[in-house]
Amino acid sequence: MTDQTLDPYATAAPWWADRMRGLGYEAAYGEMLDQLVPTRPGAVCDMGAGTGTLAAALVARLGWPDRLTLVDRSAAMLAQARAVLPGAECVASTLDGYGTQGAFDLVISAHLIEHLDDPVAGLRAMTRLLTPGGRLLLIVSRPHWCQWVIWLRWRHRWFASDTVQSMARAADLRPLATTGFASGPPRRTSRAYLFTLATETQA
Repeated sequence: MTDQTLDPYATAAPWWADRMRGLGYEAAYGEMLDQLVPTRPGAVCDMGAGTGTLAAALVARLGWPDRLTLVDRSAAMLAQARAVLPGAECVASTLDGYGTQGAFDLVISAHLIEHLDDPVAGLRAMTRLLTPGGRLLLIVSRPHWCQWVIWLRWRHRWFASDTVQSMARAADLRPLATTGFASGPPRRTSRAYLFTLATETQA
């Protein structure tokens, strides 16, 4: 049995970025960023970056941040991301294992918490990465019948908007904005949320 047989992410890595682009995710992410992150952030961490689709959309829309770090447990996925974003720091790590704290103005994460045993703990771990006043941008699977087709391969979950907001409150996050996607598979599968720490002083 090969490593790729054991790791479905390694199997998917060579074609994943092209598939996401072909399905319209990179374009949809760019349109979403225009709404939720209109100015170039300083230091950015893409947690669960995969092949870098969300980070690539951010760079294409806003330009390179001062620092871009891509974190994913799959070295094969990160190898693909590094080819697309050669200026990024790539770290092969789980969310729990990544120890950098208080270093990022913006943490972005697409379709990660749906795969975590404890999504609230995952959200807390991501908030610890934020600088004071930093932002957390999540893209989360939303209820739709086509999720069952995706589930057959990835065994993920999906959450209604009020469930995401409830989990965020439990992780000491305050909502700033939320939006859907306009077209294609992202319209059916995903919703975007922007949060900051609830304990931050409101302007």
